[in-house]
Amino acid sequence: MKSSPICKAETPMVSFLRLGSLSLSKSQLMNTLINDRHNTFFHRNCPGSTKSRHLMDGVAEIAWYCPAGKPKEAFTDCIAFCNLHGDALSIEKQREILMEKSSVNVVLVPSLEKVQMKATNYKIGLKDRSLSDVSEELNKVIGIILSGKHVSFQLETMALKSKRSKIRVDEDDE
Repeated sequence: MKSSPICKAETPMVSFLRLGSLSLSKSQLMNTLINDRHNTFFHRNCPGSTKSRHLMDGVAEIAWYCPAGKPKEAFTDCIAFCNLHGDALSIEKQREILMEKSSVNVVLVPSLEKVQMKATNYKIGLKDRSLSDVSEELNKVIGIILSGKHVSFQLETMALKSKRSKIRVDEDDE
């Protein structure tokens, strides 16, 4: 067991980005990975949700998965999950920071024709598959990637990098 302020913890980060428009809720998919009993990330199918967006494009929402040491947990280590709201194609600064600092980047695209795949990338088809099936496969892929050599990030350093990139940080916003 480790105890430290979350802003100082060094953890892998899994970032979720969207390119273009999708019918799948990225936030809902992330919730199934982290905790299927309650919503960590707000999405369009949450109770109290409306058709209008509550979080503006470019906001990076973050939550940590911290295992309790029980059997059948999704992951064995603390992992930060980051959700970039909006189309990542039009949010260049935030996209670049997340892709640089993340151990795993999950990019959701409407079709693979627009995205070049490298040998180190994985692709998971969404068509005609349930959210739970996609989540289960994504969980395995993230586990495989994080079991190897990967970068870690620290929230405190992310805030400094964001400030240098002239991105507003909550701590500085009255």
